[in-house]
Amino acid sequence: MKETITQEIAYKLISFCKKSDWQGAYDQLFSEDARSIESFKSPIAEIETIGLQAIRDKAKRFDELIEKVHEIKVSEPLIMNNHFSFSLTMDGEMTGKGYTVILSEICIYEVQKGKIVYEQFFYTQN
Repeated sequence: MKETITQEIAYKLISFCKKSDWQGAYDQLFSEDARSIESFKSPIAEIETIGLQAIRDKAKRFDELIEKVHEIKVSEPLIMNNHFSFSLTMDGEMTGKGYTVILSEICIYEVQKGKIVYEQFFYTQN
């Protein structure tokens, strides 16, 4: 049963990611007390962000860095009990920089009581 709910949430999140609709994903899929872990501290995010509003704010700062998204590719999810993961690659233009970047990461999520309570991103720092 857990895997069914987790699988449903995984595919919904992938759908939101493919449209770069992070806020829609937060509205429907995330717990108010969710935690988000980045690989590195950056100007837009600490390593750990706690609480849905703080995660929304972090995503908004990220969106402001990307002027135009050309393509987002998301792998099929790997699902185990109440966890799932997928890879995500985004090709986009940096705001005001005049160049394209390709961002690739592994995303891991934990689901409790039908909501995402934890996310962690693994990527390299450029």
